[in-house]
Amino acid sequence: MNLATGDIQTIAETDGNRQFHTPVWGPSGQRIAFVQETQKTSYRLQCMDLEGNTTTLLLQTLLQTGPRKARLCWLSDGQLIYAQSRELSGVDVDLWSMPMDSKTCQSTGEPQLVFSIPTWQIYDLTYSATTGRVTFSGLKIEKTISVFNISQDGSLKKNDLQGSGWPGRPKSFVNDGKHLVIRETRSGNDTDVLLQDITTGEFKPLLIGPGNDNPISMSPDGKHLFLFRSKDDDMAHAELWAHCLADSQTTYLDYTLAVEDYYKWISSPVRAGGSSYLFSQWGTDLVVREISAENGVGPEMLRMPISADVSPGQSLYSVDMSPDAKQFAYLVNRQEVLIYDLDTKETVSLPLDLGYPQKLQWSVDGKWIYLNGMMNPEATYWFGRVEVATGQTELLWGSESQWANEFFMSQDGKHLSCQIVEMKSALGMLEGF
Repeated sequence: MNLATGDIQTIAETDGNRQFHTPVWGPSGQRIAFVQETQKTSYRLQCMDLEGNTTTLLLQTLLQTGPRKARLCWLSDGQLIYAQSRELSGVDVDLWSMPMDSKTCQSTGEPQLVFSIPTWQIYDLTYSATTGRVTFSGLKIEKTISVFNISQDGSLKKNDLQGSGWPGRPKSFVNDGKHLVIRETRSGNDTDVLLQDITTGEFKPLLIGPGNDNPISMSPDGKHLFLFRSKDDDMAHAELWAHCLADSQTTYLDYTLAVEDYYKWISSPVRAGGSSYLFSQWGTDLVVREISAENGVGPEMLRMPISADVSPGQSLYSVDMSPDAKQFAYLVNRQEVLIYDLDTKETVSLPLDLGYPQKLQWSVDGKWIYLNGMMNPEATYWFGRVEVATGQTELLWGSESQWANEFFMSQDGKHLSCQIVEMKSALGMLEGF
């Protein structure tokens, strides 16, 4: 914008697949650095002249550090400072410096790590040439792995695991009910899969990188852990593997997720000799396949329209098979749980008054569906359940500041585990720039 005349000049336009974020001026006033987002999955650091004629790619892959944006500031000496997250959630941020020729808009060397800011999600970076300081705002985040004991009346008692510190995220219970499967991001796209004792908090390595392993579910017999494996952070092209806990062998199940299969869940009903089920969203259809470590992924056993409320690009929130494998429950909107009967081909709706649910899971006896979510009138973050036979809902636990991330129920139905995230707004400052 011309401040004198108020005229606005458009120097670049996007199509429906791309968006531009966080433009910052270069020291010469002739270049703008920005982040290009493509289809909400790819983030690139780029630079452009004021006419929009020359665009230079500075960094191919930039992990976002906050909701839908990355953070940049350009120093007076030509260094471009950018925030690079260590994981897709945007938490654990490193500040990097890229030496730049501001006249040619070209990088003049390799990026260098400036400073690490653990447990932060950064929203803004601001540079003061007068003081040589970089300030940032965001959320300071504390995470704890918690286990909720489920009493006979359904009430929950929260216990934080010892030694959890800044942990990874629980992905499943082992069938003994005494250990959790934990996924932890180390650096870049490398992940570790660990077992954690819920009594002592001690960790035991299960699958150590390199590679991006995303555990999904235990098999019903407790012998195998199903996981998606990717060489990068694009889980839309991940391979399905089964890891044997007895001999530590990992077997490829001859199945790779397609782009249309991006939204996926694996459900393992608790029954002797039972099967696991792979749910995937294909456009506006829900596709169900039976899977096992021995036979891999079977053919489609069901393909059905999800709901009139879902359009291409939108996803289900959650889906889970009932313990007897005769029904599955799923969330399409925030007002109801839908239950599909595989025998009658009918869908039943259970209205919800708990707030905005995020995940659901059947109880072991099949009588209840447990949910977590946010924005209940009595609590910002909550656990609740709905009775399948009557539709009656119960609020089981709530907190104003502790968000219960995706949760998992133990195979004996006595425990829920999740990652508790507590977020506090904060300001930070770095000197010496």
